[in-house]
Parts: sequence; structure tokens; C-alpha cells
Amino acid sequence: MNNQVNRQQDWLNSMNAGLRGFQTGRLGDAVAAFNQAVQILPERVEGWVNLGSALLEARQYNSAAKALQKAVSVEPKFMAAHLTLGDALRQLGNVPRSIESYRQAVALQKTVMGLNKLACALRITKEVAEAAALYREAIAMEPQFTLAQVNLATLLMEMSMFDEAGLSLGALAKLNLPPAERAEVTKSQQVLSDYFLLKQPLEVLVKENDRSALEQAITGMHKRNRPVDEVALKTIRKYAGATHDFSAYPAIALMDLPDEWPLIEALFMIPMVNTVCEYRELKTKIHAGEKVSGDLLESLNMEPLTQAARAARQDLHD
Repeated sequence: MNNQVNRQQDWLNSMNAGLRGFQTGRLGDAVAAFNQAVQILPERVEGWVNLGSALLEARQYNSAAKALQKAVSVEPKFMAAHLTLGDALRQLGNVPRSIESYRQAVALQKTVMGLNKLACALRITKEVAEAAALYREAIAMEPQFTLAQVNLATLLMEMSMFDEAGLSLGALAKLNLPPAERAEVTKSQQVLSDYFLLKQPLEVLVKENDRSALEQAITGMHKRNRPVDEVALKTIRKYAGATHDFSAYPAIALMDLPDEWPLIEALFMIPMVNTVCEYRELKTKIHAGEKVSGDLLESLNMEPLTQAARAARQDLHD
């Protein structure tokens, strides 16, 4: 009896230590504490979910998915386990399986966040009608849930429902939004404004092969919408000039990429590292939960983008 009580107290102490580490950004400490908790009481699903969440925040997506799959096996009806597993699978680029997890979470308990995440995943697979319906359902459940409202407005643009999107964005622009949502609304309003400005001149160009109206419209656009990236142009010219040498290169042998390839791309892209040794050393520091900022944080933000691009390679073929 006393042994069981001690185990419960040790588990609770480890969970509290993990939460403190998580809340203060010490992810390495959080992962270590939650790891200890699941060793003490592996039958408690909360420990596995917290461990998976900490690993997810530390960008250790494979490990996060394994911890969350364990959580689901321990308690199949624990909604948060399925929801967070969906997040890990989506970060790994496995969108179909993430959709399955989100659907299971929503089936167990409908929450606005669950509906929103399922809708976002369906949006990736171009199931836009269902995604729109789910965003609307989330908004009906909680009218103040502006994240779903912003997502719905941008989805309406993708569905070519520009007038409705304009009304939604106009209403959102009057609200007190979080910074990220405010930026998305502002950007979308600019894109929509450009669409209405260029729609007719583009139709004239296509039907009459007359580009004068389009040139005039582009010239009249706000200066912020027509910057010229000279660095990008220089790079394009450089590669375009080198294309005539491509035939001299031998055929490339294709091989499967390792699971950590998105991280490799991210760290070599800026670049943060230049050699294999530097990469391995920095990878160890990242996985230890050290706080990152500046160029390294910018590099790590490229990792999920690379995974998303790989998951949508068919959509990006053109």
C-alpha cells in the first residue's frame, strides 16, 4: 500500500517538474521529467501525452509520435492523445494519418480546436468543402474563436468565393486579433485587393491580347506590393546561365532520404552548418532542448515547411 502511494507521489512530482520545465521553455528538462513519469506509472495516459507534447515542442517529431501512439494504446478514448498525435503526424508529413487521428479526437469529443485542426489537415488534401463546414461548425460552437474565422476567410479565397471572403476579412479587420491572426488578415486583404484590381485587366489580356490595361493597373498598385528582389533575380540569372552545362553531369542515382532530411535541409540552407560534424554537434544541442533564437530559430522554422512540401509533392509538380 505504502509503495503504491510512494509511486503516485513520485509520479506527481515528476509531472509537476515536467510542467515547470515546459512552461519556462526548458524543454530538455521537461522531456527528462516526463520520461521519468512514464517509467514510474506507464499505465497513466497523462504522462505519455505530456511527454509527446514536450517532444513535439522540441521538434523531435518521430519520438513525439511514438510517445503519443503509446498514449493511445494505454487509453484509446483519451481525446487529447489522438489530437496531439495528429499534430505529430502532420509535422512528419503524414497528412492522411493525421486526419485519421483528428477524426478520432473529434468523434470522442468535439472541441473548437479539434474541428479547426481537422479542417486544416483536410485543406491540405484539397477536401475544401468539408474543411469549410468544419470551420463553420467551430465558429457556431464558439463565435469568439477568431482562428477558425481567419482560416475560413482564407479558405474562401482558395475556393474562389472572393466576395464572401472580402466580407469575412472586413469583419475580422475590426476585431482585436492576436498578432499572427492580424498579420494573416492584413496579408489576405492585400491579396484580395490585388485580385479585384487585376481581374479585369487580366481578362482583357487573355481575350484581346492587350496588356496595356494590365501594365497600367500594376503601375498603379501600392508600392509595397511591387518590390523587386534584385538578389533573387541575380540568382535566377546565374542558374539560367548555367543550364547549358547540365548535360555534362552524370545521371543521378536516386535513393530514399533519411527521416531527418528536413532538419538537414534546414540547417544547411541558411547555412547554420557546413560539415557533417557541425551538423551532428548542432543536432545534439537542439535535441537536448537548448533554447534557440536568431538565425538558428529561422533555420528550424524551415524544417516543418520542408516536411509539408514533401507531403504535397504531387500538388507542387507544376
